[in-house]
Amino acid sequence: MAYWNSRGLRGSQLEESLNMTNKIYLEQGLAVVQKIPTAIKPVELDPGKGTIKLAYFEEKSTVDYLGNIQGIPVCFDAKETSQKRLPIANIHSHQMDFMEAFEQQEGLSFLIVHFKFCDETFLLPFMTLKTYWDNAQNDGRKSIPYADFDQNLRIYPSHNILLHYLEAVNHYLNRKEEKNMKKIPSFTINHLELLRGIYLSRKDYCGDHCITTFDIRMKEPNREPVINIAELHALEHIGATYLRNDPVRSDEIVYFGPMGCRTGFYLLVKGELTPEDILPLIINLFTFIAAYDDEIPGATPRDCGNYLDMNLPMARYEAKKFLTEILENIQPENMVYPK
Repeated sequence: MAYWNSRGLRGSQLEESLNMTNKIYLEQGLAVVQKIPTAIKPVELDPGKGTIKLAYFEEKSTVDYLGNIQGIPVCFDAKETSQKRLPIANIHSHQMDFMEAFEQQEGLSFLIVHFKFCDETFLLPFMTLKTYWDNAQNDGRKSIPYADFDQNLRIYPSHNILLHYLEAVNHYLNRKEEKNMKKIPSFTINHLELLRGIYLSRKDYCGDHCITTFDIRMKEPNREPVINIAELHALEHIGATYLRNDPVRSDEIVYFGPMGCRTGFYLLVKGELTPEDILPLIINLFTFIAAYDDEIPGATPRDCGNYLDMNLPMARYEAKKFLTEILENIQPENMVYPK
C-alpha cells in the first residue's frame, strides 16, 4: 500500500506545466486532455488547518492524462528525473499494461519525460519504452539514458504554451505513417537479379478500362552504369513522339517516361497486355531511335524546360545497344521479373 504525506500531494512542476498547456489546448480547440485524479483515503487530518496530513492510494493509478487530440485517443504519463537517465523503476507494470491495451485499441500511448539536469523535456513513444522495459525484465539495462532520447521528439515552449507537446506528437505520427507506408510494386522487385528486358510492372483499372504499365529496363540495376541524363532526355523526347504517332498503337499510348534511377523507362498502355504483345512495338521504337538523325522533337526553349540538356549521338548508341543485345534475341528471363 502506497502512503503519501501532504508534501507529496502538491504535484510536480512538470504536471503543472502540462495542466496549463492542456487548458490552452482546450481553449484553442486543439485537444481535450484531462489530468486523471487518483483516489486517496485520508489517514491523518489536521483539524486546525483543515488539511490532510497523511493518506494512501486506494487503488493503483494507470496514467496521468487521458484525452483526444483531433480524433486520436491519447494516454500518457509525466515523469521527471534529476539523473541523466530515466530509471525503469519509475514506470510500473500496471501502467505498461494499461498503455499497451490502449495502443491495441488504436490509441496513442507515450511518456512525457523531463530531465532536470538540463531542463529538457521529451516525448517517449510507448513502443520505444516497451523495448527498454522488456530488456530490463530480462536482466538488461535498468534505465533509459538521456542520450537515447530522440531530439526530434523534444518538446519546446511556443508563445504562451509552456510545453507544446502536440508538435512532438505530430512529428511522431508522421514518421510512424511513413514507416507503415505500403511499398509500391516496383520497390518489391529484386533489383540485384533484374536483367535488361521488358517486364509487366502492374495493371490498374479505371472502371472497365485497364492500364498496363511496362518496365522497359535498359540497364542492369546496380551492376552497370546508368544512362546519363542528356541521352535519357533525348530518348524520352524521340520515344514519346514516335509512340504517339505509331500507326497501330498510337491511340493506346498513355505515357512514356524515364525512371528516376535512370536504368530505363516506364510505358503505360491501354488494355490488358503482356510483354510479348508489345515486343514488336518496342523493337520498332528502338530501331527508329538507333537510326534517328534529325532534330530532336520538342528540343526548343518554347517546348521544353531544359532543351539544351540532350545528347542525340549517345541516345542512338544506347538505343542500338539495347536493340541488338536484348530485343532482337530476347529470352523468357528478359520478360519475367526475378523471384
